Amino acid sequence: MKTYILSVLIVFLGSTSAFACSCIETNAPLVEKVKNAFSKADVIINATVVGIKKISKGNYISSADPIVYTFKVSKYFKGKLKTDTIEIVSASSSASCGYKFKLGTSYLVYAKSATTYARSTQHATDYVTSLCDRNKVLHTAVKEELKTLKKLKCKLK
Repeated sequence: MKTYILSVLIVFLGSTSAFACSCIETNAPLVEKVKNAFSKADVIINATVVGIKKISKGNYISSADPIVYTFKVSKYFKGKLKTDTIEIVSASSSASCGYKFKLGTSYLVYAKSATTYARSTQHATDYVTSLCDRNKVLHTAVKEELKTLKKLKCKLK
């Protein structure tokens, strides 16, 4: 009987799938990583979180449910909006590559324009970011990264 129960548990547990976020990190020098991230991003900002809005899809909760973060922008490294605030969307959980921003904290944020959450946010497109982008609390950003971003910004002009 023990063998039967153990066999059933192994089959049951072995047949379930678990997916988690997986980011590919290279051994490239920091400047190359920043250049690569710069080329992929539509918006790169130094900004502070001033609002957080969770969007649920009814009765079901998913790690991929979006959270809309409102940022007050101090500096644009790439992209430019007409206002000093921007909304950036990310998944609610790191299991779905969501980046959790904290209210009142300043960040360096890399975001892309995408339709990933358009159905939930009711926007045609949103600025979207993830755990795999180079987001970080601003005071932990390496000076070399900020210097590289400034140089890349100047090249766009």
